[in-house]
Amino acid sequence: DCSSVSVPFNAVLVFDNSVAMGGTRMNYMREAVRSFADSVDPSRTKIGLVAYHFAPELLSPLTTDFDALAEAAQAFFPRQGSNLTVGIRTGVQVREEGRDPGDEREEVMVLLVGSENDGGPDEALAAVDEAKARGITVIAIAGGPEADVEMLEAMASSAQHFHSEGTASRLPSLFATIAGSIGSVQLTGASVTTTLPESLAFVFGSSFPVPRVQGRTLTWQFGVWPPNGLAIEFGVRP
Repeated sequence: DCSSVSVPFNAVLVFDNSVAMGGTRMNYMREAVRSFADSVDPSRTKIGLVAYHFAPELLSPLTTDFDALAEAAQAFFPRQGSNLTVGIRTGVQVREEGRDPGDEREEVMVLLVGSENDGGPDEALAAVDEAKARGITVIAIAGGPEADVEMLEAMASSAQHFHSEGTASRLPSLFATIAGSIGSVQLTGASVTTTLPESLAFVFGSSFPVPRVQGRTLTWQFGVWPPNGLAIEFGVRP
């Protein structure tokens, strides 16, 4: 069963703490941080946390202490302004300062945005391009009533990395799903090969699935690997 494997990664969460994200929405944002952390392996993952409004706030460097990370999220508080540009740049800084020498983990930045950028979309897009140039995958979420959806779609590293969630209560489950997708690599196709010893002969008609037979070598080709794994059965005779 090798339909998916878990890969280590560093993730920086950058959350909008503008007035547009206030009220009960901010409580669900706190829960989303906890949900994200609970969905990854702390032995293979480090998470950092940045909040932004008119200025950035570094709430947690990259850490494996997820209890401390959840506690840091309690500092969320709605304030005037929404400077996404400095939030992104602070997220990049957190990533740079928290990486271990020779660290080859995947690098991810998750942006939760609920309002338009004070400096307009162009400067925020430029900041994201700088992050992508450093090898950071950007996941963008339109999570508030005033989010610039077009800008966030352009920020996301791919169409699959953009999400829109207007219902605040769904943010924790969305972040759990995102965390799982970051650390999982799906096997989309593969071949399985086995070579029989000279003392055994393959029994034709005995195998499921049916292999390609070349001498003593049996090969099974799969364009799509079964999500629940695969059992191959075949018969031999001395």
